[in-house]
Amino acid sequence: MRSNRRQFLTRSTLAAAGVLSIPSWVSKVRAG
Repeated sequence: MRSNRRQFLTRSTLAAAGVLSIPSWVSKVRAG
């Protein structure tokens, strides 16, 4: 159970980091 929770936290953290990095990536693409 603990390992599952740790894996879930890691996945959610990576997902949050990806979502936060999307705006900067989009602005870079739009800037060309």
